[in-house]
Amino acid sequence: MKREFYKCWLLSLILLFVVDVLWHALIFAGFYLETMGDVVRVGSGRVAPMLQFIALGDVIASFGYAYFLAATCANGRFVMNGVLAGFVIHAPFTLWNYALIPGWDGSLAAFDTVYAVVQGVIQGFLFQWMNRSAEKPRLA
Repeated sequence: MKREFYKCWLLSLILLFVVDVLWHALIFAGFYLETMGDVVRVGSGRVAPMLQFIALGDVIASFGYAYFLAATCANGRFVMNGVLAGFVIHAPFTLWNYALIPGWDGSLAAFDTVYAVVQGVIQGFLFQWMNRSAEKPRLA
């Protein structure tokens, strides 16, 4: 793999982690707290995720974004490819949770699928920005 790939993976990881924490623990924490009830980790009346496991999951997911977007960047459609990557990387997880965890309801599955698309758009813009000056995408 090229050095550029690792740079994109690192930036993807940082952005993914920031958006993940903002989305789940800050901006929409109330929704998760209300919807998930006893299933969500709570501390001091707030969502209290185990950040080390979010970080580990984000390392894996960001590798998926970096790999998928690098492999498909030849067409220059970073944002659309990002949406597809987000959907493929995150949506199955929320659907499996809906199928397996009693406190995971349909609105939560739908909301997390929206998160998948939003994260994909953000990742797509990151990769588009990373390749803005190249005639041909640098990651190909």
